[in-house]
Amino acid sequence: MVLYCVPKLRLIGQKFSVREKMDIAGLQVQEIAKQNVAHTFSITGKKRSLELQARTEEEKREWIQVIQATIEKHKQNSETFRAFNSSFSQEEEHLPDSSVSTSNDSCRKSSKSKRDKEKQACKSCSESFNSITKRRHHCKQCGAVICAKCSEFKPLADNSRHNRVCKECFLQLPASPCSPGVEKQSILAAENSLFSSYLQFLEKGKTWYKMWVTIPKTEPLVLYLQGSSQDGRSPRPIPLPGYEVSLPGSGEKFEVKHVFKLCQSQQTLYFSAEDEELQMKWMEILTKAAKGETEDTAEGLSNP
Repeated sequence: MVLYCVPKLRLIGQKFSVREKMDIAGLQVQEIAKQNVAHTFSITGKKRSLELQARTEEEKREWIQVIQATIEKHKQNSETFRAFNSSFSQEEEHLPDSSVSTSNDSCRKSSKSKRDKEKQACKSCSESFNSITKRRHHCKQCGAVICAKCSEFKPLADNSRHNRVCKECFLQLPASPCSPGVEKQSILAAENSLFSSYLQFLEKGKTWYKMWVTIPKTEPLVLYLQGSSQDGRSPRPIPLPGYEVSLPGSGEKFEVKHVFKLCQSQQTLYFSAEDEELQMKWMEILTKAAKGETEDTAEGLSNP
């Protein structure tokens, strides 16, 4: 099922509400060419049709590929299920009662095993999975079961396609060729940024990582995190609207100084600046961007 959601204008509770639900069965996706609107595509279902716009051409292609792959997988699963039901019905007619009973018990055990599997929690955030809003993914490096939010780290594989990995494996992976990310690296360069600097970054655990943090001129409401080694891994985008910018609470103690944080729902991201002046500058810029103030954010900014 495809869910079309819109953000809620609230600081607590759920951040999105479901506007439309579209069944995968019978779904079609295609590109749209418009002169005045770039990066558009449409999703057409049995009852609804949505016209959507991505931020970039690359993002649009990724969405189309994912939706098409989901549609094909649904078709294959449906055909397999129908073939299995047909075969099972024919065999059941020729089996004695004891065999039918054994087969039913096996099906019940299989269903229970499947339900137990769906109750698994994400290795990183420990949140439970469900088939609609919290889908399961596997780390391509260690095989751990993780959710989409915790598998945003996508290094390039040998076939130049991005594979999902967990954060722990991502930080341990060797450097990969940077050619596919040259365009994004250029966008995140200091001269193409509204504001950028090196910051220490902490999301979970106790280990801080040095990151290149920047807000591009082309995306003034998105914060990008890039490993300081510039190893070609895809930068991590963080859409800022809806986040709250603040100093750590009285119960939050850190060994590093000049710490500030971004909070949204159940996610908290910590940053540490080299000095208080840089800390205050980042907090000011992020606060404006979190409120959607693009024009004010862009005025008078200069990189340290």
